[in-house]
Amino acid sequence: MSPSGTPFEIKETSLLVWVDQAPGYRFAHPTYTVLVGAKEVVTLHGSWWVDVNGRRFPAQDRQIPGLVSPIEFSGIAVHVIPEVVTPKDELMDGEETVIPIERESVVLWVDLQPEAKFVHDTRYVILDAGRGRVIDGQWWPTFGGRGKALGPALTTLPRWELDVESPPSQEPPEPVSTVELVDIAPLKVDRKRATLSALGTVSSAGWSDPQLSPHVYVMPPADGIWGVEFVARPPDGPAASVVTDIAASMSLSSLEGIAGFRIHARDSSLTIQIPELHEGESEVGDAFRVTDARFEADQLVIDVEYSGGCRDHYFHVQWSGAMMKSNPPQTSFFLVHEANGDLCRTLVRETLRVDMLDLPPLILHLSNGLDWKTSLRYRLPKDPH
Repeated sequence: MSPSGTPFEIKETSLLVWVDQAPGYRFAHPTYTVLVGAKEVVTLHGSWWVDVNGRRFPAQDRQIPGLVSPIEFSGIAVHVIPEVVTPKDELMDGEETVIPIERESVVLWVDLQPEAKFVHDTRYVILDAGRGRVIDGQWWPTFGGRGKALGPALTTLPRWELDVESPPSQEPPEPVSTVELVDIAPLKVDRKRATLSALGTVSSAGWSDPQLSPHVYVMPPADGIWGVEFVARPPDGPAASVVTDIAASMSLSSLEGIAGFRIHARDSSLTIQIPELHEGESEVGDAFRVTDARFEADQLVIDVEYSGGCRDHYFHVQWSGAMMKSNPPQTSFFLVHEANGDLCRTLVRETLRVDMLDLPPLILHLSNGLDWKTSLRYRLPKDPH
């Protein structure tokens, strides 16, 4: 049973780590659970203890042994760095890539090929008082400046509890004021693990525990765009009345059958679409006009207009997944409009945002199969650091 109170299917043999964000509380309070498997790492946010096969985890007795590292299963090995890692420790993947540590954390290093002696796929699972993060790596972990390899030599995890920097707010989560930016990263074009992130604003200081809470559907949404609520806990006391930025993210185990996400805040919403892998000839949809197409960072932004106003209209970006081996590479997106039989004549203008996945710099050929096509040069966004 997941921390949200709903059953969660464990799809592979996994190491379960439960993080109690307020250990002194006897009733509902922030928690999260991390399932570390060979194929993926899943993070579940909730407000209760976790039940495994009808039994509460962790057990009521306090005689729970510490984890012994490495933990081997499904052809992988999970090593637990045997100390609390802080931002001052300069944890690195090998000798060159810094693994960012934002605050005191427990770090699990997942060796996906334990027999490998050189560069190979690994993962860092970083658990702090607020969330769990996953960062892909290629080497054994080291502490920068000390040159001490930690991989094969890891032994045991001291028993300890993460300290919450301030008591969690007891106010129930509420929608944030606005959502300003949505992104999906990192993402492989084969539709495996991804992270959905959102940046928004709240009306005052003191908001905490920002979350992206997905809608629950009996049937998948007709347009393939899945709804997500952007919420946080308001301050439970006086707070400075100043507009403040707030950010949240959630892990995605798969993007199969998903055409995008619509993030809802109190005063606004923002939709990000994903190119849908489509085999064979692309269908020609209903008429519409493209007034502008451009790149903003790693997103394709398309301004469209069409006649309607009486029914919901859907847009899909279809992609065969093929790339021409030129210099630079070239690929094609096909934009399809579904008017759902809307015969109204109001001129509707809409802006579409499409995530470019992890595609390299390329020439993008964009068309609607009707009377419009263009070619755009996509360059990777500059590193802000």
